[in-house]
Amino acid sequence: MTANVLPAECVRLQNLAAAQDYAAALRVHEQLVPLHAELFAEPNPAGIKFAASLLGLCSAECRLPMVPLAQSSREAIRQALLKFGASLA
Repeated sequence: MTANVLPAECVRLQNLAAAQDYAAALRVHEQLVPLHAELFAEPNPAGIKFAASLLGLCSAECRLPMVPLAQSSREAIRQALLKFGASLA
């Protein structure tokens, strides 16, 4: 799911692992962990949908059975994306 909002970082992680540069792959993974935690803090896929909306990929609208994220989760996702230098809509 994270690859939907940070595809370049996820490709980088996979390429490093495929090249057997596990130390570098682990560093990328560790950078992604806080975003993973925030994306999945509430029931999936609401977090990834909100993150995608911040990037202008879709609307933030949720239909049942999805429910909107709490404001604290939305802000945590926003901050996690900003740490990667994401250009938010």
